[in-house]
Amino acid sequence: MHQGATNTVLLVCDVWDNHYCKDLQRRMGPLAERIDKFASIVRQRGGHVLHCPSQTVDTYYNSWPQRKTMRKYPFARPVISEKMQTVKLPLDTTLTTGCPDIPPCPVHSDFTKQHEGIKILPRDLISDSGQEVYNFIKAENIDCVLMTGTVLNMCIMGRPFGVQALVNRRIPVRVVGDLVEVFYSPLESPNISIDQAKWFILGYIKAKWCPVTTTYKELLDVSCCKVTYP
Repeated sequence: MHQGATNTVLLVCDVWDNHYCKDLQRRMGPLAERIDKFASIVRQRGGHVLHCPSQTVDTYYNSWPQRKTMRKYPFARPVISEKMQTVKLPLDTTLTTGCPDIPPCPVHSDFTKQHEGIKILPRDLISDSGQEVYNFIKAENIDCVLMTGTVLNMCIMGRPFGVQALVNRRIPVRVVGDLVEVFYSPLESPNISIDQAKWFILGYIKAKWCPVTTTYKELLDVSCCKVTYP
C-alpha cells in the first residue's frame, strides 16, 4: 500500500461490540485496537475505510452520514467469474460452533454495533450489503480490498461482501493475516491451537482463494494486489 493509495479500501468485517463466545469477545478488544491503528495509516495514505458490522447497519447506523453516502453509489451489475468457487475450509466446528470455552457458550445474538475500539470517521463508509460494496468498488475504481476482522473461517469468507463474493466477482482482495481472528475450538479436528488454526486457514486461503498479507508488508509496500481472474 503506497502513498496516494486512493484505489485501496480497508474492509472491516463484523468486529462487533459483543459476542456470545466469551473467548472471542476477549480477543476482539486487541484486534479492534490493531485495526484502528492500521485504519489511520490507510486514511493518511489516501485510502478508504469501509466498516461492515453485519446485522447492525440498518438499525444502529441507519441515519449515519457514512451509511447514507454508501447508498448513493449507482448500481453496478456484477461481473461473475466463469470459475465460481464456494467456501469449504478444513476446520471442524460441528460440536462447539467454534467456541473454545468449556462448556461452549450458548449461541445467541449479543451485539448492537461495531466495537468502539474502531473509530468511524466522517470520510469512512458503512454497509453490510454485497451489492452496495460492489457499487462502491466500481464507482471509486478500487483495485485492492484489504480484508480484516472476524471471523476468518466464517464471516470473512462467506458474507456477501466477503472473500468468496469478491473473488467470484473478480475483485482483487487480500487478507491481512495479523488483523483477523478465527473461530475454533482445539477440541475439534484438526486439534491444534487457536493461533495455529488461524495460520492454517490463512495458508489454505492463500493456496485456494487470494493473497495473504500483513500490516508490516503493507507498510513497506512489498505486496501487490494485482490478481488476474479468469
